[in-house]
Amino acid sequence: METVARAYAQQAGYTFHSRVAAGAFKETFLVSDSFGEIALKVLGPNYSIERTEREIEALKRCSHENIARLRSSADFRFKGKTYKCLVEDYLGGGTLGDRLKSGLCTRDAVKALGSGLIRAIEHLHGLGLVHRDIKPETVMYR
Repeated sequence: METVARAYAQQAGYTFHSRVAAGAFKETFLVSDSFGEIALKVLGPNYSIERTEREIEALKRCSHENIARLRSSADFRFKGKTYKCLVEDYLGGGTLGDRLKSGLCTRDAVKALGSGLIRAIEHLHGLGLVHRDIKPETVMYR
């Protein structure tokens, strides 16, 4: 999907930098614009349209410092196939899972993390949303 990401980045006026991560249905790439680094997520042609649209609508409703912001989403035609491209805040500070592999967190770090997670979950709750996948590998740092 890197070829798709490069083509989309060029069309959208972004500078392509590198592939960051991959999951079962999407890959994430680091791109930038004149304001800085951003994440470009490309969903393969077999992604679940209904689920993805629900997630996009949920993200559009979120506006919280501890939740990555969805900047845009678009369908992108490339070589006869349609891909969904999402542009979000880039969180380049690694995951909680990465940090835990390095050893235990300090008491102050745990308190700060817990406080931030609670505030983010409160925001979601206030919108009637549920995350459903909070774990060390999905808690990311800016």
